[in-house]
Amino acid sequence: MFILIYLAFLSPLASCMPNRRAPSQIAVTNYVLPLIAAHHPIPITPSSQHLHKRRPQPLKTAIFPFNSSTNPSDINEAISHIQQDVLTLGGRVYMTNVSLANKEYTLVIDTGSSDTWIASTEFVCLSKYSQTALPQGECGFGTLYDRVDSKTYEGIGGRAFGVRYTDGEFLVGELGRERLGFGGVGVGGEGLKVGQTIGVVERGWWGGDGISSGLMGLAYPTLASNSEELNYTSIVFSLFENDPSIPPIFSLALNRPTIQHPIAGGLLAIGGIPDVKHDGVFISVPIQQVVEDTYAFYSIEVEGFDIAAPDTSPSSSPSQGDSTAASSPSPSISPPSPPTHPPTTKPDPHKKAKAPPAPKPKNKNPHARQITRPPNSSPNSTIIFSPNLTMVIDSGCTLLYIPDDIADRIAALFVPRAVFAANTNTYLVPCFAKPPRVGIVIKGRSFYIHGDDLMNKAPGAVGGGGVGGEGEVGGDGDWDWDEDGGDYEEEGGDGKWKRRGLGEGRLCTLAVQRQGAGDAVLGDSFLKNVLAVFDLGENVMRFAGREEY
Repeated sequence: MFILIYLAFLSPLASCMPNRRAPSQIAVTNYVLPLIAAHHPIPITPSSQHLHKRRPQPLKTAIFPFNSSTNPSDINEAISHIQQDVLTLGGRVYMTNVSLANKEYTLVIDTGSSDTWIASTEFVCLSKYSQTALPQGECGFGTLYDRVDSKTYEGIGGRAFGVRYTDGEFLVGELGRERLGFGGVGVGGEGLKVGQTIGVVERGWWGGDGISSGLMGLAYPTLASNSEELNYTSIVFSLFENDPSIPPIFSLALNRPTIQHPIAGGLLAIGGIPDVKHDGVFISVPIQQVVEDTYAFYSIEVEGFDIAAPDTSPSSSPSQGDSTAASSPSPSISPPSPPTHPPTTKPDPHKKAKAPPAPKPKNKNPHARQITRPPNSSPNSTIIFSPNLTMVIDSGCTLLYIPDDIADRIAALFVPRAVFAANTNTYLVPCFAKPPRVGIVIKGRSFYIHGDDLMNKAPGAVGGGGVGGEGEVGGDGDWDWDEDGGDYEEEGGDGKWKRRGLGEGRLCTLAVQRQGAGDAVLGDSFLKNVLAVFDLGENVMRFAGREEY
């Protein structure tokens, strides 16, 4: 039902897509913006548009435009099509500086949405429960934007802006045009500046980080609010249309924060790639259309997964040749066994040679053409192929959402193994656990995810923060945890773990989660391990490995 409605919504927008230009060679660009990584102060669940099917109740279609008399209490009934995802449980956001009216602001970057919005100095923070006014600081925005003080802002009469999030956050304001510059007040000399339609948020509830003032959507303009009526595009398309000399490419090289560099975010490059270390092997994969000649998300075909157990004893985790792989709904291949040779014997001249046996019929596997081990795969890994799997590249989503059976297999390979917490629909694991080796297979190449990125360490976790609480996780008695932390030890040699003593142990959210009924997503945990190139001239994604840096 949703697919039909969604496609009907997108079909008329094909005409507003910018003309496709010939691609340019990928080159290092001077237009490079540093990114900041910040931890989100409250745990929330995924809520972007492509993840909306995980909602317990379906969304109702928005009625646009909003107007100045829109009652916040009606937000639940009149909400935007644009369900922008910024954060997930215990996640981090990636931000960069831009300039509006020659003043600097920090915005979250999000390849899973198209709108650019910022909170106004007139912003009224409302309780997400009673929708009564709260102190402005309760919503956690950074520097607020003053449209009255701006000499370049023009409101768009009768056009309002509104977004709503699964966890209860909602924002309402107006649409207008403003002069937006990349990199704060300038980058690469004069910098990149363009007139852009933005949302100016006037009221709502937001669980902010105290740094960012809003969000900058980098997806196709098909997803932008009122894009058809107003004929406007998302910011990157505006830049490329405004200056044809810039190749229609942008790229992301996200960094994993460390204890030594907790806000190291990486780089966003416009018109090419940043000068960063990578393995030098680029693959190219087409971006999938939602309908003919219409693009929305950066969705690509993923061939499968490259998985190996951690280096530990067989009793601690499943072996690579066990029945789990054989019974997987997805076709798989295990590591090749070394060739065996029969013992050599001298031929008997008095015996007649037997005719060779008839060859056995070949197994007609419908996926046989896909079962090819990537040349860079780990020698002891299992390759699990997932035919017809499409995944969304989303910098606004912290985790990876993959087919349930594969997520379950990966979770079981952690030592101690991860446990599924039904109350939050997430896998949790002690932060000291040994992770398996996990790679994403795209165009015949494995892109591995660093072990540090396979566990999302919230406040209180080792090297980060923590998931606290008291009680049994998952309700299956596998292991218990307590608010004051503690280590875990194997109980009875059966793979079950119990808490022992007090220590620094905390629970981490697995970076790999079940997709359930929603779409599959490659979030920041993947993007921190690749150089991702968004080629809008050819409508393709390009990736090079960047696991170590």
